[in-house]
Amino acid sequence: MIRFLFFAIFSLVYSSFPLNNLIVGIWPEYDHSGVLVSLQIEADSSNIPFEFTLSLPSETKMAIETIGEGQNKSNNILDISNNIDSTHKYLNLDINNNKTLLQFYFNPFDRNSNEREIKYFLKTNLDLENFYVVVQKHIGADAFKTNLNNIEEISDEFGVKYLRSKIAELNSSDSLLIKVNYINFSKRTTIDILNDKFVDDKDNVNIEKNVNKVKSNKSEYDQDKYFNNKLKIFFLLSLFTIIVIIIYSLYFNRSSDLDKFVTCKHCQKIIKQTDNFCPFCGGENVS
Repeated sequence: MIRFLFFAIFSLVYSSFPLNNLIVGIWPEYDHSGVLVSLQIEADSSNIPFEFTLSLPSETKMAIETIGEGQNKSNNILDISNNIDSTHKYLNLDINNNKTLLQFYFNPFDRNSNEREIKYFLKTNLDLENFYVVVQKHIGADAFKTNLNNIEEISDEFGVKYLRSKIAELNSSDSLLIKVNYINFSKRTTIDILNDKFVDDKDNVNIEKNVNKVKSNKSEYDQDKYFNNKLKIFFLLSLFTIIVIIIYSLYFNRSSDLDKFVTCKHCQKIIKQTDNFCPFCGGENVS
């Protein structure tokens, strides 16, 4: 998805043992009605494996770990732990790979209000240095603001803006409050708005072609080719987020527990245990 684009924009920042690089991403109402938090972790290979603990908001319902690259990439649903009196949620896992992507969803919003407030206390069991916090600015938001300091604004080719702040130090005994406020009058997600934008772009291209029929066939072909390539890139980037949305929907819309999901023997995607055919690769006898 688009959220993977901004990782390439940021130069590598080497921090203290055992991480070489950490980027924390906040995605408010990006592809669903809550908040997606992502942590891209680049580990020091000489210190693998090591234990990693991450505090979670109390509203967290699901967490996913993505490891590997390319065809070797796999997604795993992680167990969310609670402390003794169930007042605190956290992830506890072993980092066994050079690159790991952690993602979790939570929804702190009042669905009856247009006002949005996000408060996330970032806390781990590691001493962190020179890492980035990046907040994706909701594309339809008004009065968008954050408590982060020394912000640098970056835009991608789709017009999505990111607010980046470099954090010099965060000790394991401390937590970092990341706060975001904005108003979303439409109550729509960034993905919904972007999808409409691409449909409008296509309609505008078709109108322009009808008005300018005197253009050569080659010119019309080049124009269609440019738009189709742009659309293909968008849908390729959307593939991973679609998978996450499917998992998220299954988690909340089914009364069955997480044991009802298995991994496809062919493509390694997470599917329902009752599926006779994989909805992603079409593989047979995968459940």
